[in-house]
Order: sequence, then C-alpha cells, then structure tokens
Amino acid sequence: MRLTRIQIAKLQTLQTGLIQKFPWVYKLYCRLPHHQRTLKKLNKQQQEQKLLQDDLIKKLLHNRLMIRNGPFKGMKYLHEAFGSLLMPKLIGSYEEPIQEWIKQIINDNHYRLIVDVGCAEGYYAVGLARALPNIKMLARDVTDQAQSLTVKLAKLNKVSNITVGGIMEHCDLEKLPKGAMLICDIEGAENELLDPKSVPKLKYIDMIIEAHDIVRPGTTKRLVERFIDTHKIEIVYDYPKNYAKYLTKTMMKHLGKKNLELVFHERPLEAHMQWIKMTSLV
Repeated sequence: MRLTRIQIAKLQTLQTGLIQKFPWVYKLYCRLPHHQRTLKKLNKQQQEQKLLQDDLIKKLLHNRLMIRNGPFKGMKYLHEAFGSLLMPKLIGSYEEPIQEWIKQIINDNHYRLIVDVGCAEGYYAVGLARALPNIKMLARDVTDQAQSLTVKLAKLNKVSNITVGGIMEHCDLEKLPKGAMLICDIEGAENELLDPKSVPKLKYIDMIIEAHDIVRPGTTKRLVERFIDTHKIEIVYDYPKNYAKYLTKTMMKHLGKKNLELVFHERPLEAHMQWIKMTSLV
C-alpha cells in the first residue's frame, strides 16, 4: 500500500524535527521495524517523484534551472532541493501565500541583518541576499548537506553577503541586534527555539515563521500567545493555486491534474500549512 501525501508530509516533517532537536532519538526511531518498512515505501515513492520531476524539468523547462516567477525571478538554481520539491521553486509558485511578505522585505529594504533558520538549500537566504546586496544574511541549518547546497547556490549566483552555519541556539538569538528579521522553518522545533522567556531579545525581532501544527498541534496558538503583547501578528494559510498564473495551457494539458498537484503543492492542502508574520511593536 502506497503512502498518502498527507502521510508523507507528516513523516518528513517528523523526521526533520527529530534530526534537528533529538538526533539520538531519531537514530533509535530508525531501528524500529515498522519505521524501516515505512521508510522503504517513502524512499521508493520519493525516487518515483524525483524521476517524474526531472522529466517535467526536461520537457517543460528545457532543463533551464532558473526561477521564472515570484520574488526571486531570474535567480539561477541548483538541480536539487533539500527537503522540498524543486518544480514549485523553478516556476515560482513555492510558498505563494507568503510571497507578498518576501516582496515587502525586498521593496522596503530597511533590514540590515536577516537570519534564515532552517535554510535548506538556500532558497530564501540566497534569494534575499541576492536581491538585497547591502544586507548581511546569516543562513543556518542543522544538516551538513543543506549548508553545502546553500554555499553552492550562493556561488552560482555570485552572492557574497551571506554566512552559512549550523544549529541556532537561544544564546545565538539573544545576540541578534534589535530590528533584525528572522525567517524560521524548522519542522516543529520553533516551539522550543522561539521562546521569549529564554530569549528576551525576540521581542525586538521581526519574524516570519512556518508553523508546523501538522506534527505539533497547537503550535500557531502557542506562538501567538507568546508574542501577542510585543508584536503585530498576521497569519496566512495555504490555498489552491491558480495554475494559469505560472503555466501555459499547453503545459497544463501536458501535465494533467495529478502532476499539477505535484508541481504546485509542497504539501497536500489537507495539511493546512500556515505561516505567521510577527512585526515588533517594541
């Protein structure tokens, strides 16, 4: 029996969260027979998905690895995405609900420091550093592979105003200057990292957070309660995409409904993904 998209989304988020917060627990978890069987199914389906995606990139995009729409239009890209799908990034539909927030950061251009925690291969970190060459960008991820890919993407785009590193701790956040921007996508570990009791400096920091209620129910409510007295808070939810905004009729016909879902939705809509924007009022 194949895994459903919602099962895959939950499993991937859970795995990444365990690796980030409790690596020793993840090692024990991987030894469980049930998990090994599930992981085997997941790997098989991911390989099938990658082959299909490579075929689409070849046939529809003619292997041109460049972002076509969105806030980072024109940015050269790798033939690999870490922990996500490549096609949504290339055609520009990736995380569409927060694209206006990202465009606002670029247009306003008033941050001197932006920190991307959970940077993966560097989509936001390199994209923003490229669009805003006057800023300092800190890109952090717990995995060596993600860090390596971010460095590679930065070099591909001749971006030099970026520093790539590993895990971000409370003590690191406390050192951030007032008025910095923090982008956070750490698969549920935001519950532990973004705690103003442990990091008082957070009340002065603007934040865009991907909330992982999918594996940590109550995440959004918890974060809102922590920062409601110090920040203006906005929440957006994932929604069905307008395919015609990104693809021609010929492309859509070639893809078919099943593949359109693959191209446009990182996670199934029933995952109810949501993002929180917090603007400091202090």
